Amino acid sequence: MVKLIKFVVIPLVLIGGAILYLILNPSYQKSVEAKLYYSMGEYQVAYKLADEALKMREYNNMAFSIKTKSRLILEFINYNSESDEFFKKIDRIIYSYNSVPRSEKIRIKMMCEVMIGRYEKLSFSLVDDEEIKERAKYNYTKFDTIYKKVKESL
Repeated sequence: MVKLIKFVVIPLVLIGGAILYLILNPSYQKSVEAKLYYSMGEYQVAYKLADEALKMREYNNMAFSIKTKSRLILEFINYNSESDEFFKKIDRIIYSYNSVPRSEKIRIKMMCEVMIGRYEKLSFSLVDDEEIKERAKYNYTKFDTIYKKVKESL
């Protein structure tokens, strides 16, 4: 009977207490909610909720992990969004002239250098959204190609 208490009842009580603590602790409630939004692809909301959870309890590892992963994915999303804007600017420059002047080529080259540098600073290891990473890689390749062509023509 004593062995039963030692090996079954005590662990169940400890596990139940831990689960109850997680359910009643507002920091962990926010963490669970952040994880839910993260899994749905709502990275901005997940980041905000994880940040709030960390402000309540700074040692909340779940919130720290979700906040970090969300921040990294948001950097990729921001890179992809800025890439689209830069491509539009480059297209406007190219289609505004019959022969693109040297000053505009230098401007295009600088835009490509900025975006290539930003891509190289992105952290791939913690980002688990392959679609976002692939789009960033595609944009990087496109900037690299444009950069090489412009550099050759200068």
